[in-house]
Amino acid sequence: MELTKLKVRVKCDNGACANLADYAVKRSGTPVVRELHLCGECLAAIAGLYDGIKVKKTGVKSRKGGKNVGTNMGDRD
Repeated sequence: MELTKLKVRVKCDNGACANLADYAVKRSGTPVVRELHLCGECLAAIAGLYDGIKVKKTGVKSRKGGKNVGTNMGDRD
């Protein structure tokens, strides 16, 4: 996927947003009409949501030993 700065004036694709888009998110090989156009605020909001999910997944401290921890027996205490 690519994130590019837009050089044209188009509306943000977030339905609740009335801003003009600053960025385009696209997958290589797809047509321009399939790009996702987002303003800086919406892009930052999505990035913040992703960071929150990522922190929740990685924020748990790993414990060695115990039930259902790892598949490698060398990990056990």
